[in-house]
Amino acid sequence: MSTIPAPPSLRLLETDLAFIMGNHEAQVTAHAPHNPTPDEVFYLRAAISLWLTLVEHCDAITLLLRHGFLDSASSVNRSAYETAIHLVYLVTVGNKYENARVYDARLKLEYISVVPPVYSVENRQEFNSQPADVRERAMKSKKDRREWSGQTLAEMAEAINIRGHRGFFAAQSWATHGHSGLHVMQPVEGPEGMTFWRQDPHVEDFEMVAMHTRRTVLWPAYHVATKDFYGPVPPLPTPPPPNPTATPERPSDTSAPSPCSACVNGPKGQPQEGGSSPSGVVPSVSPRAR
Repeated sequence: MSTIPAPPSLRLLETDLAFIMGNHEAQVTAHAPHNPTPDEVFYLRAAISLWLTLVEHCDAITLLLRHGFLDSASSVNRSAYETAIHLVYLVTVGNKYENARVYDARLKLEYISVVPPVYSVENRQEFNSQPADVRERAMKSKKDRREWSGQTLAEMAEAINIRGHRGFFAAQSWATHGHSGLHVMQPVEGPEGMTFWRQDPHVEDFEMVAMHTRRTVLWPAYHVATKDFYGPVPPLPTPPPPNPTATPERPSDTSAPSPCSACVNGPKGQPQEGGSSPSGVVPSVSPRAR
């Protein structure tokens, strides 16, 4: 197993996540609403569920990168990115309470469509208890093979001002479907003939995944989508990612990047956050000829 320097963005991402996870329970408990309405219940359940899933994905990315699993980290990065789109869209586009009900109904519909009826009684009852228009929107989006919002994921990304979605999503999908390694295979001549080994990844590739996770996934979602259950959002302990811009909700808050600041610049030559040379190493687990 060879090693490469740990990129700055990975250490910053770990610091952000430690802060978020260390403060989550106190924040969400301190701002829990008294006597919430049914709409608030649906909304908070959906928003907090998406947020915790996003945080878990981001934490998994740091663990995978630390152990040198670049392709696996890229796959989880795609999942985290999709989760961030759903969360920010649910909170900021249209009526968030209606969005939460449709989101909930679509998930129930997905469940009861694949699970035997004997195991989906509760989900079926909850789905049928939703207003007729909510059920119809959920069923139509499923029939049309679109997201719960009735749009494609690309359209949802555009609605929250994410740039570069199609290129990034395609690249991360290559890793998700196992296609990303072919272009880095190199022939190796040995005493028994020729075989192939995968080239070791570059530190810039690790930096790209970690930076994208901070800039496009974690920071926008944290600043834009958590205020309803965290209250005033505590500032994260690290410097803002590159090119932060103000959020639409709080124009004066220049420390909080909006989703539109989260485009991808490419796999190489990313600006490095944090300035100084990296400390620590990330192991590379790519098999190499000895």
